[in-house]
Amino acid sequence: MVARDFVVSPGSEKGRSTLGERMVGFHVEYTLLGLIDSSQARFSPIPPTVHVEPSLFVVRQSVRRSGEASRRVEESVGWRIEETVPEPHLGVDAAIRYATELRANARDVAVRRNAEKMLAALKRFR
Repeated sequence: MVARDFVVSPGSEKGRSTLGERMVGFHVEYTLLGLIDSSQARFSPIPPTVHVEPSLFVVRQSVRRSGEASRRVEESVGWRIEETVPEPHLGVDAAIRYATELRANARDVAVRRNAEKMLAALKRFR
């Protein structure tokens, strides 16, 4: 999926996960522009539509490190998405780089031609 105009809401604490980790929620909004079929190097534009992902929740992962005998230190090692991971989306510039690579590596003339058409279509969204 190719999208642009990504907006992410400020995170807000949503409580704790089932494992007791701090959970933060976000809303993600973007404009969906079309789909790429990488097997044929085809881009199928759709009328630009605003899409809002339902709340995306992340939890802070941490590891307990043993320090001195009298204290244990908890160290943050990053965040992970809780529940369903959203489908990947490409921004327009990343989609153009991908189409350029498809064109450069295509062995089939039809695929190379499709990649060229995809590039032209994607460049109109810049």
